[in-house]
Amino acid sequence: MGNTERIRTELAELTGAATWILQTTYGEVIFFIHTVKVGTHAGENVLMGISMQGNEGYPDIPPHFIHVPEGITDGQDGPHHCYNLPDGRTYHAFSRPPKPEEWDRVPERSMKTYINIHLPRFWRYAQ
Repeated sequence: MGNTERIRTELAELTGAATWILQTTYGEVIFFIHTVKVGTHAGENVLMGISMQGNEGYPDIPPHFIHVPEGITDGQDGPHHCYNLPDGRTYHAFSRPPKPEEWDRVPERSMKTYINIHLPRFWRYAQ
């Protein structure tokens, strides 16, 4: 099982929600409905995605990019890219990987950790 499918499977088991892999002009992205728990979007269900930067070995290397609908930013300076989904919706891919020194210290390298520790950092500052 490759990185993308392993991440998708973990997300599906963790959230109990539908997850799917889309081949976008930005590469393979795992999309899922995420209920935001912190920040200005708290309580919202957002169709978001995550993706690797390349063929790194997950879970030793966590997903690198966070994909959110147009109009959501995280208030940070830093690289992000725009692309369109096949249905025409515009998404932003933010380069927001967990810091290696943080990922190396987590007790469990998994989507559970990514969802519960890393994603709240993104959403805390999202606008």
